[in-house]
Amino acid sequence: MYVRTLTAIQGLMATHFEMPDDPSDQTDARDVVRADSETPAAIAPIPASIPDAKRFLLAGKAIFTLVGRDSRYTYKIAKVEPVIGSRYTMPAYFVSLLTGPDNTSEYTYLGVLDAGTGQVRLTAKSHYRDDSVPVKAIRWAFGYIWSSKDLPAPARVLHAGRCGRCGRLLTVPSSIETGFGPECAGKI
Repeated sequence: MYVRTLTAIQGLMATHFEMPDDPSDQTDARDVVRADSETPAAIAPIPASIPDAKRFLLAGKAIFTLVGRDSRYTYKIAKVEPVIGSRYTMPAYFVSLLTGPDNTSEYTYLGVLDAGTGQVRLTAKSHYRDDSVPVKAIRWAFGYIWSSKDLPAPARVLHAGRCGRCGRLLTVPSSIETGFGPECAGKI
């Protein structure tokens, strides 16, 4: 397994601490309760700069893991383009959480990501509540990322070793660094 420490995007929250409302509030919130699922076999850091992290997360097929000191949650963000002629004009970003042992298909719908603000909103179809740890964790982390601030140590955000746009396996070191294959990097 290939895992490197991410320097620009680190940290997560503890369930026994209050969720900071402001990402600049770096209270002692660095762990997450252990998830029941395994992390993807090949993981690598999400791109080190905050704009590249947002670019990766909004590319269309992002799979990433928020890793705390002793635990982790793996999420998938699927981008759906609006249908021509519909009332929707902007893409929708659906967030799901890995909930089973098959890290390719066992994701459960969590909510919708607002690409402009980084807010994850629960809907009537959400399988989680506002007070659930996976919801708190992603909201907390995205608060930092969308504010262009580093997450507090010691945890990290990792991508699954696949292109954030097309989902293909990344093998070239520069592609693993950016989270995009060479063809997709030019299309984002």
